[in-house]
Amino acid sequence: MLEIREKSVKVGRHQLKMQDPGVRWVLQTEERNRTPDGVSVIGYAEAILSDVVVSPKGLTIDDFDHESEIVELIKQFKQFRLPAPGVERSGKRGKGEAQDAA
Repeated sequence: MLEIREKSVKVGRHQLKMQDPGVRWVLQTEERNRTPDGVSVIGYAEAILSDVVVSPKGLTIDDFDHESEIVELIKQFKQFRLPAPGVERSGKRGKGEAQDAA
């Protein structure tokens, strides 16, 4: 059985539970939100709130008090996606990622 990684984080006044969406989601979301100047903060944050934050469901950018909280949301997500030093991540998949056939 696959184990889905989750992490609780606090961003502004919100306590959030994030669920790892997997590599494909990250790559597709970054491609979809790429601009000539980098990645669209609004598009990326909306995708995280919609697809990664599992509790509380339904938050939008407008629920945050300051744009620095949106930057912090993205930072927390990117830190969550990094493997811990010395920790093997095989066997733990993001939702929507299929395991390779042996």
